[in-house]
Amino acid sequence: MRLSSNLVDFLISLTLEKKEFQSFKVLEDPDFNDLEKALFFNKLEPRFINFLRQNNITKVNKAIDLKNINKAANIRGLHNLSILNNASDFFANLNNRKIDYRLLKGAYINTYNKKLSGFRPIKDIDILIRIRDVQTVLDIAFNHGYKFEDEGLNKDNLKFKFNYRYDLPNLINSSGQIIEIHVRFSDVYDYDVCPFIKLAFEKKIIKELYGIKVPFPSPIAQILMAIYSGTKKRYFDSGSLFLSDIKVIKDESKIQNSVILAAARKNNLGKIARLIMQIVDQDSLLKKDSFNPDIISKTKGLIVYNSVSDSKRLSNIFIEKKLSNLKELYEHSISKKSMQASFPFEAEWKLIFYIPIKIYRQLKRVAKIIFLHLFSSKIKAELNDLQDIMSLIDENKDIRSSKSK
Repeated sequence: MRLSSNLVDFLISLTLEKKEFQSFKVLEDPDFNDLEKALFFNKLEPRFINFLRQNNITKVNKAIDLKNINKAANIRGLHNLSILNNASDFFANLNNRKIDYRLLKGAYINTYNKKLSGFRPIKDIDILIRIRDVQTVLDIAFNHGYKFEDEGLNKDNLKFKFNYRYDLPNLINSSGQIIEIHVRFSDVYDYDVCPFIKLAFEKKIIKELYGIKVPFPSPIAQILMAIYSGTKKRYFDSGSLFLSDIKVIKDESKIQNSVILAAARKNNLGKIARLIMQIVDQDSLLKKDSFNPDIISKTKGLIVYNSVSDSKRLSNIFIEKKLSNLKELYEHSISKKSMQASFPFEAEWKLIFYIPIKIYRQLKRVAKIIFLHLFSSKIKAELNDLQDIMSLIDENKDIRSSKSK
């Protein structure tokens, strides 16, 4: 699914709650065929419903089902209320046990609500903790009714080696609500040593969330983590709401773009931060900090709907004709979400049963990309856009080339 530039502009406007009406007026009939799916992917149904109400828009194109969109908006609101309310006792217990932790991502935006669309839909709770506190935090979580989503895992027989990409296996409660416990934030393929751990724990700000005081990283740390998570870490497949998070935190804390860009450069995020801040706050950037309109347009398109949801690493295997490189395929296989508990069992020989299955699944993904690449010009164009932009912002490549000179 490749969206028109008009629809992309509307979704970005809706995300940033800026100039929505102007961009809505130029939508054409075919755009409405894609609107409902695009709203769902970006968790924008609540903002869309609020936008219609604020502008007294009662009639829209017949191609969209307002009842479905309104239902989805209500479900997102109820999910937010439920997941944060259910987790509040867990947070209180972490506080009582003096655990040094930070809540991450969209939870921060839910600590206040300036208008109806102000709540930030979240899928799960993300918590960053110290490695030394893993077993204590797991004990607390299990006492609050959480368990590993993978029923084959048990906290008492796990042999943690902490070679995860960034978080432990998902914890889930009886309502199907998920907590992700991070011992690092960055993918090991991007940074050997995660810079965000130091950044997140350096300073904290305390906010009240459902009656419980909880710690978040500093505003600058949250902005850098949002930029990384929404772009390089997830390869533009997590939707547009991270743009809104950046805007809200920036406006609330009154951080200048120059400060954000300087901090980003220190953490090898300089280029991508310039690219994202041009979308979030173009008016405040200098000419030298700006990218050309074509790159901005491609980036917006990838952010609001990236139909190639597998990582850049997988698309690289195909695009760069690395299908014969079984070592890379194997490494990718055991690093996917379902294998983040690398070597979780006391008896490591059990991996013999897991690795072939994971490699088979990766081969199926590669086969799917090959099929789409051969028969869909839209998917091919999107893969090429992704490759172009990731090459443009690959600062690790710049560092490697400078060292070789």
